[in-house]
Amino acid sequence: MYSNQKKLIAALAITKVKIWIWGALTIMVFMAIIQTFIDGTYKKNFVSFMVFAIFFGVFWYLNFNKKSRLDKVERIDNIFRNDDDGVMDLEQLANALNYDNKKIEKCVMYLISKRYLINCRFDDNDRRKIIFRDVNVKESYDLASANCPSCGTLVQARPNHTVKCPACGRMIKL
Repeated sequence: MYSNQKKLIAALAITKVKIWIWGALTIMVFMAIIQTFIDGTYKKNFVSFMVFAIFFGVFWYLNFNKKSRLDKVERIDNIFRNDDDGVMDLEQLANALNYDNKKIEKCVMYLISKRYLINCRFDDNDRRKIIFRDVNVKESYDLASANCPSCGTLVQARPNHTVKCPACGRMIKL
């Protein structure tokens, strides 16, 4: 498992409550703005209401953004658990999640730094790769390298795993 379930569940619950609160406050302020136009007092109160609407709207957006990141944790966890070699390129992860590389890199860095994603890290030598391992398997992060017997492409994976050559598709046991 690569997601910190207890922390994730608590954060999602809090974020959902915050979204409702900020959303309700934003809607109430917009209703007050409409009421000032109906009453004809918009010259006196309009600016204050707009400041509140912008303030509440920004917090509403920030909580939606956080919820979006937290929702990705489960999807990333499933992708990692179904991967054979314990290493994933950011491009591969971005394609699986339908995001661009920069966006997914920032998201994964955030999730790792806040400990929502656990037992994974960026490769020290190649920041475009994420290395992860199963918590129940006592393996190191060290990778075995081999050249594909068919095409000669360098392939890396955890020792004693079978990996598919990215160039020709041949399965290679390391």
